Amino acid sequence: MVATSRMRREGEDPMLPEDFQFSQASLQDFVDCPRRFKLRYLDRLSWPAVVSEPVEAQERRMALGASFHRLVQQHVAGVPESLIGNQVDDPQLRMWWENYMTVRPIAALVGVEPAPVVHSEVALSCWIGTHRLIAKLDVLAVVPGKRCVIIDWKTSQRRPRDRVLESRLQTRVYPYVVAEALPAMGERYRLDLEQIEMIYWFPSAPEHPFRLTYSTAQHHATRALLEELIQQIEAPGESFPMTEDVGLCRLCRYRSYCARGGPAGLADPSVEVEMEEDDLDGFDIDFDQVAEVEL
Repeated sequence: MVATSRMRREGEDPMLPEDFQFSQASLQDFVDCPRRFKLRYLDRLSWPAVVSEPVEAQERRMALGASFHRLVQQHVAGVPESLIGNQVDDPQLRMWWENYMTVRPIAALVGVEPAPVVHSEVALSCWIGTHRLIAKLDVLAVVPGKRCVIIDWKTSQRRPRDRVLESRLQTRVYPYVVAEALPAMGERYRLDLEQIEMIYWFPSAPEHPFRLTYSTAQHHATRALLEELIQQIEAPGESFPMTEDVGLCRLCRYRSYCARGGPAGLADPSVEVEMEEDDLDGFDIDFDQVAEVEL
């Protein structure tokens, strides 16, 4: 039986388990629509509706995004470029891969002298109150004593505006977790917060990355925001209301549970279609067997 943060009375809604691990995805769900957070993470309901139409196109975009991530992971791991390129038979994926190979974003954005320590597909965590906050990073590149760069590959068809990217919880959560976790990795990983940078790189817009330099002020503000959000989620009697922005419902898998079960909306090309990258049910980490941070 999973422990909970307070005793549940008969007839009460499910509560947040004490071992619940927050991520940027779960927090974004709560910010967008508290009801969706409840249905997904507390009630653990399945998805009765497709996200958007056409379904086949969405599934293809999701598969292409996952494939691009795998290609880059192989490249970072040192697999010969010719072998990686031979795997690409989709025109869209080939364009992304060619853009990646032309720009070589890790070297371009991080630099090569001094050589960074580059980690691909790595998970870091820190504590927020009694809960872990986890971030699964596409790339973490560290130049010891000088800078740390977080790179996230964004395979949306169209680059979103900066203000949209700035508003996403991922933009705040990832640098926060990295800043909290880096000191546990050793003295050479200790950096000032201003030496941390968050970058979104778009293979469909390779010359227009989004870059955000972190700061002490942002770190304090993010901590306050995260604590406030988790406090709201854990508050006794939290009703988890539906969002007032019904436009969000058209692209929500859970809309039929809320009597907003109309047809799926058309996909927004500026929104990346991802597998549940931060739904960590399938991302098993035995925290009793590993250090707080292990790369």
